Amino acid sequence: ADRPAGAGTLPRTGSDQRRSQLRERTSQARVESFTRCLDGCCGVTDEAPMRCYGTRGGGACTATVHGMRCAQISKGFASLGMFLCPDCRLAAQVRPTEDHPDPSVLFPRDHPTREIATQASLVEMSRGAEATGASMADFAKLELEYMSNLASLVASVGGVLPRDDPEVFKLFLWWLMTSRERALSLDSIWRVAGSVMARTG
Repeated sequence: ADRPAGAGTLPRTGSDQRRSQLRERTSQARVESFTRCLDGCCGVTDEAPMRCYGTRGGGACTATVHGMRCAQISKGFASLGMFLCPDCRLAAQVRPTEDHPDPSVLFPRDHPTREIATQASLVEMSRGAEATGASMADFAKLELEYMSNLASLVASVGGVLPRDDPEVFKLFLWWLMTSRERALSLDSIWRVAGSVMARTG
């Protein structure tokens, strides 16, 4: 007798889907594109780079990467402008010494832990749905709009983004309620802001 369509196949489970997503996010092609960009060899000139917010070797990290073109993440996540690079993750694994103030140099390119750190950076950068990325893009846009109200002051003495200071964030929320009439969406903006702050340190 003919077997019914689909017989002999197993339905995909949540675990199967997560494994599939992980394989996609850490594919060899994506890792190579990400690493090539970190090395400054990608050749991309038409996209503002994201900057690493970590510290190592006694100073701020200078690593950058093109989020959409090289890390292959959504525009929403790329608009955050910040990420944590593999070297900073590796530097946190080993205590610095006088001989090695930046412990990340102890991990050569083919070291298994470096591979894990690279994959961790990619997964963290792309974690969440496209809708979440769009919400983050909206939050970043609102931040810039808020800062534009202080354009002349920011240009002369520099400004602090709402995500970087609790008092500035309070003013930002008040501006959203009064000037932008976004009181009904404050709960969702609050949740997105928490995610943005967690990702950008």
